[in-house]
Amino acid sequence: MLDVAALQCRLATIEFAYGRVGAGQLLLDGSFAIYAERGLGAECAKLDYWHAVLLEMVIDDLEEPAPELAVLGRDLSVTAAIAIDAVRYTLPSGSRREQWHREVAEPAMRLAFRFAQLCQDGSLLADLIETRCAGTTLDIDRAQPVEGPQFPLDTPDPPAATELPGPLQLGAALAQVAASAGLPVAPPPRLLVEPGARIALADYIEAAEHRYGGRFREDRVIPA
Repeated sequence: MLDVAALQCRLATIEFAYGRVGAGQLLLDGSFAIYAERGLGAECAKLDYWHAVLLEMVIDDLEEPAPELAVLGRDLSVTAAIAIDAVRYTLPSGSRREQWHREVAEPAMRLAFRFAQLCQDGSLLADLIETRCAGTTLDIDRAQPVEGPQFPLDTPDPPAATELPGPLQLGAALAQVAASAGLPVAPPPRLLVEPGARIALADYIEAAEHRYGGRFREDRVIPA
């Protein structure tokens, strides 16, 4: 059945390329159901990321795209980016974490920024910026140029996390440094932002944890 899910995703890509968005979405829904039934949250997140990539392609090809396409792309891309980035903290080595970040997490976060901009969602853009500033920055100049997003199901599957006692509980920036070095770390804490003393990306974090069945932020709260 996993082969069927991968095939449906590729067929959906063809449907989107020909402008048949509805047919493509039905195929993606079928793939998502297969992964979700098997508890493959990371695959579900990668699939949602690719769904958002395809929506971006359609939006860029239309002179007046329907606003709901951008809204759907925003919701999918941000929740997927949160889940995909969190996978990095579960991987057993620094090299695997760096590869996951480069090939999957960084493109997903870029797409989240793009859809926040398309939707002119200033609050979301501010939260994404705060989240990035709390960890590593998005260095566009250093990023290797690519012709287009990599098909996510071609990326290496994240291996099962090794059982290491006592994961470090660090601030967001230090957690990313430790993760890059291969040290066992807990997920990053939640960020308290102003105005209003609210949690950055709170609704999207909750949606991601519900949709993919994972824990992507600690319960600890730290000021941004």
